[in-house]
Amino acid sequence: EALDACAAANQMVIYSIKDLYPDDRVRDDGRTNEETARGWVEGLKGHPALLAWYVADELSKDKVPDLVRRRQMVNAADPDHPTWAVYCSYADLPFFGPTCDVVGIDPYPFNGMNDRGIQTVFNALADTRRAMLRANGEIALWTVPQAFAPAVYTVKPGTDVQQYLANARVPSVREMASMVLLQAIGGAKGFILYSEFDLVKWPENYRYEERWTAACEVGELLRSVEKFIMSSRPRPPLEVKSTAGRVEARAMAADDGEIAVLIASPLREGGQGEIRGAGLPPGLRSANGNTVETAPGVYRFTGVDADWDILRP
Repeated sequence: EALDACAAANQMVIYSIKDLYPDDRVRDDGRTNEETARGWVEGLKGHPALLAWYVADELSKDKVPDLVRRRQMVNAADPDHPTWAVYCSYADLPFFGPTCDVVGIDPYPFNGMNDRGIQTVFNALADTRRAMLRANGEIALWTVPQAFAPAVYTVKPGTDVQQYLANARVPSVREMASMVLLQAIGGAKGFILYSEFDLVKWPENYRYEERWTAACEVGELLRSVEKFIMSSRPRPPLEVKSTAGRVEARAMAADDGEIAVLIASPLREGGQGEIRGAGLPPGLRSANGNTVETAPGVYRFTGVDADWDILRP
């Protein structure tokens, strides 16, 4: 029924079978986890709302043999939908390469009220890039940007709601936008904000509308650059020179030939830098005013802690 409702709303589902381990554990209905997972895959693989299979969440590398068997079972039963697994031990990503068709990473940089910048996201992407190089340069990547307050997992019953809301750190729209654009710069093509169900938990439900609106705003930003992120055209070469802090940027060419530049500053102290490229046209416009053109085809970005910009004609 849930999949039918999603199909009716033109929504796609990454269906979770991530908790069905170990394979030989017998469930209350007498079936093993492996039999249950196989049954779900074979029963749902033709559903129009199905996008992918969520096969693992933050498991350790000693589980690799189990994960490889699960991927092989799913791929054999349903060759039309990829498997996706999320990992948080980024240095171990080379071990997880055979466990899924699409890798997910979930660095969450905002825990305390004083947290600034998205250095942990940058570090996770750096580890992922190293893993890509070990895998001949290619790993399909769908990331899990933070949209929740970690404090919702530790809040005690009876806590004053207003006191909780004043002290439970959540990322702002600017910070979430910086995360997703930094991840797009790093090669991600899928973004699964975590998570809507945390927004409805007490006491986060008291600011549900605010947080859902923020998440939707970030989704709209991603949709605005979808044709660049999903393009099959080669990336135009770009030279990025950070003059303060750190600036990350990537030029992208859409299939229709339009050029855009995604920019993000990951560090707590922000960043300033010069961006230029042989194929970078003059007259590109800044989406949020953080970038100015200093000479034809030469641009200077200035960001405050986690910040971002998009340049387009």
